[in-house]
Amino acid sequence: MTRGHIVFLLLILIGGAFIVFTLYKQKSRAPLGLSFSPVFQLIGKSTRSTDIALTRMLPIDQMDEKDYGDAIAKEYLLQTDTKDKNYIYLNALIKEVSKFSKKKFNYRVFIVSSPVANAYALPGGVICVTEGLLSTMTSEAQIVSILSHEMGHIERGHCFDAIKFELAFKKIKSGTTGQLADIAINCFLRHSFSKTQENDADEYGYDLLVLTQYDPMACCETFKQLQKQEFKSRQSTIVSDYLDTHPPLPLRIEKSGQNASQWWEEHHDEKRYVGHKNLVDRISMSEQAYENEWIKEGSIL
Repeated sequence: MTRGHIVFLLLILIGGAFIVFTLYKQKSRAPLGLSFSPVFQLIGKSTRSTDIALTRMLPIDQMDEKDYGDAIAKEYLLQTDTKDKNYIYLNALIKEVSKFSKKKFNYRVFIVSSPVANAYALPGGVICVTEGLLSTMTSEAQIVSILSHEMGHIERGHCFDAIKFELAFKKIKSGTTGQLADIAINCFLRHSFSKTQENDADEYGYDLLVLTQYDPMACCETFKQLQKQEFKSRQSTIVSDYLDTHPPLPLRIEKSGQNASQWWEEHHDEKRYVGHKNLVDRISMSEQAYENEWIKEGSIL
């Protein structure tokens, strides 16, 4: 065996020992038992840093994200019924939630005709929500938590970073606003954020939800609803945990639930809104706040 092979083996053994040690430390509190999920989420942070470093070295070529978002929105508006009750309802919600945003985009939400429960964000304040997701959620607070999460991808720069990287990779230096909008839409139809970016958006979404009048537990309830929709319960494995673009739902449920429980313990005199009836009627809380939708310490008032 050559000296190079020996060094390589030692590096593998050291790396393996680190992972085993990390898993041992986490085993007693991890809801999935012995799982590589937290380790891969930690490893993902270095990938995220590399992506940002590469993207930010690229020339922006005078491309403004707000203008880009406006161009993308125009493409969606061409095929959107702006009188549709779902469109009106979701945009009433985003109008209220985006008051807390730091990037002053004109946030807009568009409906995608698909039975699959999904939502995704695009540069410049554009968010898409499927009909399947609307039918999966059970309260307005849950819908707001989803919009807050997607806003996190936009506010934290995940979307604009991704499209700048895509344009640089394809060596596209110029184009009409329509052409660039089409590129962005096609890019995000197949694009997946890293688990680190998803964690980042989860944290942003929760913090934003707390600023509103909605129940902080809505984040946890949203993940539970998505978990119910899974075709079959997924066991945690090395391959699925690493290749899955989102952190495992049980981990997200546990973390968001703990955050919300702690918030309620510290704010037991406050009341928050749920909005089951609002979602059914497609009437936002800003238009009609039903008295029996307010809760205090997890109970309906």
